[in-house]
Amino acid sequence: MRPFDELGFLTTLGREFCIAIHNVPGIDDPSGQDCYSVIAEYLNRSVTPEILQSFDDGKLLDLSQAFNRYFEISGITPEHMRNAIASVLSHWPS
Repeated sequence: MRPFDELGFLTTLGREFCIAIHNVPGIDDPSGQDCYSVIAEYLNRSVTPEILQSFDDGKLLDLSQAFNRYFEISGITPEHMRNAIASVLSHWPS
């Protein structure tokens, strides 16, 4: 079994969340670090593919609200989060 490439995973995580939210009005060029910061603060622990797979509708709503607070906007939806997570997991299945 290959060791988990945490840096590669976190790079993918940041990139895919940026792609998912970059067209939301009020977002000005989000960085992967911005996105990671929001997720890590929301979870209060390390992010893994398994944790992302565990997100239900309630967690997606909470995470979208955390993103809205961070970016000081209101346009990020649970669907943005769902799409970002699906994209990350397509690259990093558990």
